[in-house]
Amino acid sequence: MNTAEELHPETFHELLDKALENAGFSTLKHMTHIRNLENILKYGLHSHGNSFQTEDISNQTVNDRRSRRDPFFHRSLHDYVPFYFNPRNAMLYKTQREYGQDIIILGYSPELLLQNEILVTNGNAACDDTLYSHNFNYLFKIDWKTVFSSSWCYDGLCDHKRKQKMMAEALIPAPQGLGKHYLRTIYCQTEYVKRIIEKHFSLGHIRVVCKPSLFFKG
Repeated sequence: MNTAEELHPETFHELLDKALENAGFSTLKHMTHIRNLENILKYGLHSHGNSFQTEDISNQTVNDRRSRRDPFFHRSLHDYVPFYFNPRNAMLYKTQREYGQDIIILGYSPELLLQNEILVTNGNAACDDTLYSHNFNYLFKIDWKTVFSSSWCYDGLCDHKRKQKMMAEALIPAPQGLGKHYLRTIYCQTEYVKRIIEKHFSLGHIRVVCKPSLFFKG
């Protein structure tokens, strides 16, 4: 497959559009606590453990596994900003149960995948058997039907493989942070939170959408 450097910019954008259409998503999703929103809008979205983070919602056990190095650029997974293609997954379920309506999901432009040294995975990046690619063309090879499954549990049993695949990721290097111009949509659980965000933040082009179903409600 061609790399970003080998493709004409227009061709690269056309391929990305086709990949997104094939996959069935329009934004890359990042979950966070509402208390982090002010600094994200002001300073950009940064990788884990940054000085702008107000509320850490990460799981320590998972964090330990994400200290591993990626197979292409040999960075710690913590050095990337993580995005889910399908945020309605087991990680959100656990986090939302702990923090309730304070959890929001940020929808970023998929043009982030046009940057150099990005990573795409076919499952949770912290799992041993997850496959990586450093080319967005890998989006054509991912099993999107499984990624966008309605659940990872059937008849009271957990399908661990499906659970892992539903957490497929895009990992974006952002040493200077990802500016708010990449942020397209803020998804929240209640109209109350939506009103708070719209009242207290200068959003410009950014939409705020109340979508309870994204958070296992309704």
